[in-house]
Amino acid sequence: MMEKLILLTSVVGLTAAAAGVTQQHQVRTTTIGGQIHFFFEPNVRHMVAATDSKCYIVTLTYDEADHVHTSGGLEDLELRMMREWMGTLNETSVYHSDPHLPELVSRWCAHKDIMYLQRPDTAATTVGSPFG
Repeated sequence: MMEKLILLTSVVGLTAAAAGVTQQHQVRTTTIGGQIHFFFEPNVRHMVAATDSKCYIVTLTYDEADHVHTSGGLEDLELRMMREWMGTLNETSVYHSDPHLPELVSRWCAHKDIMYLQRPDTAATTVGSPFG
């Protein structure tokens, strides 16, 4: 009988210790996260992905700009931007003082680094500004 009591006490003690370790681990765990907001500027066909510190801008083709307005079109282009354009295309830094920077883009990207993603099928025509 005494052996069973010792075994039961040991099991209860180990279970309590394991629960304490789990609770301590949960207290120390922190969540790290970020957000990306997407915007579409229809006048100049710019798609903007804004993070906490950067804005990525890409000019859409006319077909893509039309697709934005379809059911699921914006989401399609958001995914394409993240998968195929960001981190893949050449990036050009854009200054906030650029006179060709569209007003909406300037507001969305205030206090952030602006990177223009250069697509070969939507090349800019003006030297000095990617916004043409």
